[in-house]
Amino acid sequence: MKSLFLFAVFLLVLLVSLFFGATTISLSALTDIAQSTPEGKIFWELRFPRVCLAFCVGAGLSLGGAVFQSLFRNVLASPYTLGISSGAALGQAIALHIGLIVSSSLLWGALFGSLLGVGVTLSLLLVASYNRSLLSGNGLLLVGVVLNLFLGSLILFLQYISDFSAVLRTLRWIMGSFDVVGFSQAVLVACFVGGAFLYALLKRHELDLLSFGDELAGARGVNIVQEKRRFLIVISVMIGVIVSVCGPIGFIGIIVPHICRLLAGARHGALLPALLLFGGGFLVACDLLSRTLIAPYEIPVGVITSLLGGPFFVWVLLSGPRKST
Repeated sequence: MKSLFLFAVFLLVLLVSLFFGATTISLSALTDIAQSTPEGKIFWELRFPRVCLAFCVGAGLSLGGAVFQSLFRNVLASPYTLGISSGAALGQAIALHIGLIVSSSLLWGALFGSLLGVGVTLSLLLVASYNRSLLSGNGLLLVGVVLNLFLGSLILFLQYISDFSAVLRTLRWIMGSFDVVGFSQAVLVACFVGGAFLYALLKRHELDLLSFGDELAGARGVNIVQEKRRFLIVISVMIGVIVSVCGPIGFIGIIVPHICRLLAGARHGALLPALLLFGGGFLVACDLLSRTLIAPYEIPVGVITSLLGGPFFVWVLLSGPRKST
């Protein structure tokens, strides 16, 4: 029953987002494949690709959050709180600062930055492992906060020494948006998100065991170091691609996995499909709000997710145990 309800809500959000916004589109635009009318052009070149991109990004960020929460057994772990998104943002900001405005250059910059974020996070965790108290409770969260502040300061420094046009591009991109034309970026993100999702689905039993702790997973034959390393690389590459396309969008990796565990349970066989539908639908709904609240002007979608995610983050922090199980 919960799955049917989730699927029905997802379809409703998808349909509303396709036809409503700053410009309301009629059903006749669906048959206007040739884009001979303004409505058809808006639908097929702007609205439909935008909704597809938002869905893929929401699914990817939700998947990344759920995987990190299982690996580190902390419901506050996500690509955003662990510094992965900030690392990708730094790589993108460096690419923008040196004038690499070609999409492929920005993509490689964000990929390098996300892997840099992983490396720094793991290094800090290794140092913290010598002091067990740092890894208890909110220790992991504090490591991510420190990393986010450090990488954020580097981004601010780049903005300070950049010219006005580079600062404006970086600022608009950091806020997060789905301002795209055509399907090329949506297809790119869909390929990486689909690959990461299939990998997680094939490794769902390992994720189940890791979510119960390293000792149990190791006793059941899971190569803990190898599996964690592979998941970190797969998710970080996916996050790098997402950030290169639409900027760092925060809190999706915390909000959606927490809600989906309430709806579908903690077993990843059921959780992963729920993340795909709910995560994609949730970000599509946030993008709909960003397009309609002050239409014809647009609020960056990252602002919407932060406004929703901030109180939710505090509620999760205060409401229960930090473990993902």
